[in-house]
Amino acid sequence: MIASGHGWTLATPMFLANDFSLLSKLNCSQALYPGLTRKVAILCRHGVLENFIPALLTDVKEILDATIYQRMAERWPWMYQEPI
Repeated sequence: MIASGHGWTLATPMFLANDFSLLSKLNCSQALYPGLTRKVAILCRHGVLENFIPALLTDVKEILDATIYQRMAERWPWMYQEPI
């Protein structure tokens, strides 16, 4: 509905991982207050998957940097510029 012009949303770029064709249908606007950020967190119980998490975290960062963030930076370079 949003891509058809029937609304708007605040969203993280993770949904783009499923369908990059949506990128051309999006319009992103700068936030009124610079410095707003979001973080991705990977959580697990103590003692559960502790050996797996570091490798997963590395893989997720590489995927985000190589796919979602790269494509968004090409379309909206202001998202990745350091504030003055």
